[in-house]
Amino acid sequence: MKRTVLSLFLILVSIAAIIQATRAYFTSTEKVLSNSVATGVLNYHIQAKSDGKPWNLSDLRPGYNSGWESLTMTSSSLPLKPYFYLDDQTGDSDLYNALEIDLYDSGTADDCSDPLTGGVLYYSGPVSAITGEGSKRLVNDDPTWGSAAGSHMPANQTQILCQRIRFPASQSDQNNLQGKSVGFTEYLYATEYNP
Repeated sequence: MKRTVLSLFLILVSIAAIIQATRAYFTSTEKVLSNSVATGVLNYHIQAKSDGKPWNLSDLRPGYNSGWESLTMTSSSLPLKPYFYLDDQTGDSDLYNALEIDLYDSGTADDCSDPLTGGVLYYSGPVSAITGEGSKRLVNDDPTWGSAAGSHMPANQTQILCQRIRFPASQSDQNNLQGKSVGFTEYLYATEYNP
């Protein structure tokens, strides 16, 4: 009897397996064509827009302000955070420490004719305080890009950085700085903006 029940059980299992194996299923497949992945380009183009760049200033005297000079900054396909700093100082350290620099956005103007009206102040103070990459200053907070831009420069945008050199009249030992000269390099440094 056990053998008959076992045989009957195996026959039923085999029939169920055959039925299950021949059963049809409906399926559907969709394709998503032309997938592509590419990296962006973090490229930062700088153009000295005025004839005064690079600076070649002579006969400075206490109270001297150079005219406003401009650097046109253009971002590429990626948003970026632009920074400015000075380095590679040569010449007299006392004169270098006495000089000051003003950095402004041009505001709504297409040039640096009057950045004090409507321009955004990025830095105003001693050149020595923004010397070296570790002392770099963010030079972007353009209100025309809206609050969503925050402190970065959107992709494919142009910004004008206005700057001037000052030799303040308030230097305590001005006579000691006569006949001195100094040189330095301006750096515009950009990092990818990745919120």
